[in-house]
Amino acid sequence: MNILHIDSSPRLESHSRALSAAIVETLLEVVPTASITRRDIGADPLPQTTLLHAAALASPATLAAPPAGSLDLSEILIGEVEAADMIVIGTPMHNLTIPSVLKAWIDQILRVGRTMKSTPAGKVGLLHDRPVFIGVASGAFYTGERANQPDFLTPYLSLSLSSIGLKTQQFFPLQGTAFLDWEHAALARQALLPALDLSVVPGPGDIHAGGPDISTIPPRGHIGGFYMRETTLSLPQIGDRMSERAAPPLDVALREWIGPAGFARWSELRAWIDEFYPGVFVPDWLYGGKNRGWTLRYKKTKALTTLVPEFRRLSAIVVMGRAERERFEERRYAWRPELVTLYDNARTYVDGKWLTLPVSDGSDLQDVKDLLLMKRPPVSNV
Repeated sequence: MNILHIDSSPRLESHSRALSAAIVETLLEVVPTASITRRDIGADPLPQTTLLHAAALASPATLAAPPAGSLDLSEILIGEVEAADMIVIGTPMHNLTIPSVLKAWIDQILRVGRTMKSTPAGKVGLLHDRPVFIGVASGAFYTGERANQPDFLTPYLSLSLSSIGLKTQQFFPLQGTAFLDWEHAALARQALLPALDLSVVPGPGDIHAGGPDISTIPPRGHIGGFYMRETTLSLPQIGDRMSERAAPPLDVALREWIGPAGFARWSELRAWIDEFYPGVFVPDWLYGGKNRGWTLRYKKTKALTTLVPEFRRLSAIVVMGRAERERFEERRYAWRPELVTLYDNARTYVDGKWLTLPVSDGSDLQDVKDLLLMKRPPVSNV
């Protein structure tokens, strides 16, 4: 399995690059063994087509025997497309359409007699279909209720790809970036990812064979033969749960939701549990609860802890039975005062005292580790 990842923004920290990277990471969650072919035409632009290239395409005779070297670059780029099972394109909107570097790439891969043929009915693609995911970043709005400019990017890019046989397309418009700081742009980017239709990801038997049949998949907004995914952004509030029920959240979604620092603590705590309790607890994603959302529970016969990813916040739930409460009281004056206050204010139910511990810094993280070690000693080989 191979993913061709193309970026066309000249800015290395652009919104379209972040969006295409998030799409690739989401695909890798489904096909983790996939290889990546990187073509960064924003940082390393392709040359414009030359006189030799134009001469090679001038007639059937020159197509059959092109001048030496005239189509070498074209063959390399077409070969990358042919070797790909999926393609991800990140592009900004420049002056209502694609940037010139992406146009240069299109000029190299659209070749009569190689990737398409001309017929009385129009151009017909010669390549096998495969999914193409296009992340588009625009400073203004070009689609939806707030559209204030025309869109020549989507129809042009869609028709260009369809002309060579790449008809399974999904567009992800990240709009209004001129009015968003980086954090809100990240939220808008995260809001787009659930619309990614993973049912078109090729299976083992579909590789280089056009992918699965998507004729029965109903499009969300079918415009001119391509799929347009649009999302109305509703900004979450601090403490909101991850409530998309379709599937447990992927790492890329978790990172965007709880933030980079919170995700680092999330990863550290998970790695620590794996190290100190190897093979003991199986993490299990659960959906529900009073606030409706995803949590990750570590449990064997009894739960060790439940991790709660919230918007810009991470918490850990530790339920302390009678024996754990007695051990806590024995060490009451050794715990941090903040933890003691939290313990005293926690409610006690039939199954024990429920502590919801914020994990906002290193001290909080250590409190969680200490409580878990008190609750269940690590396995002997640690």
